[in-house]
Amino acid sequence: MKQRPDRGARWGRLLAVTVVGALALFGPGSATAGAAGAPTEQPGTTELPYAYHSDLETDARHQRLYISDRVTGSVLVTDFDGRVVRKLDGLPGAADLALSKDNRTLYVALADGDAVVALDTATYRQKARYPTGEGTGPAQLALTGGKLWFSHGENWESSIGSLDLGGSKPVVRLNLTPEGYWGGRRG
Repeated sequence: MKQRPDRGARWGRLLAVTVVGALALFGPGSATAGAAGAPTEQPGTTELPYAYHSDLETDARHQRLYISDRVTGSVLVTDFDGRVVRKLDGLPGAADLALSKDNRTLYVALADGDAVVALDTATYRQKARYPTGEGTGPAQLALTGGKLWFSHGENWESSIGSLDLGGSKPVVRLNLTPEGYWGGRRG
């Protein structure tokens, strides 16, 4: 997905204000959000270091927010007060995120890495890397019924695939739907 060059910083500030606003509503801190597009930083806001927001996942167990950044290939980890805890790099095309029901595993779709990565939410270390096939570019994730579902492909030549995590060995299945636009990479 190509980002319009004139939108990067503005959208980054808008998302930062949105995240801080969400933190004020749901987090234990006292963050306050300023108006979108305000020329100066408002007290209680945090400018988050990312280039392009792809997805946001909330971890109530660890009181963390995970923000994927497809442009820099990273996931930003913040606490519920908006403080940066860690930036996880080396995740090419970090797109969509999915959190396991027990909040112990964060799955990251690697649109530029043709894989899905499983990260330990306590240590932030990689638990597993599941290749999805050359040129698949998984972009969107959904976790249900012991399977991780993902969109793959480009534009109107994309489909849905699954990663079965229930067996002794993970099994990837591709092209489970007719080709169409499933939110995959845009070429």
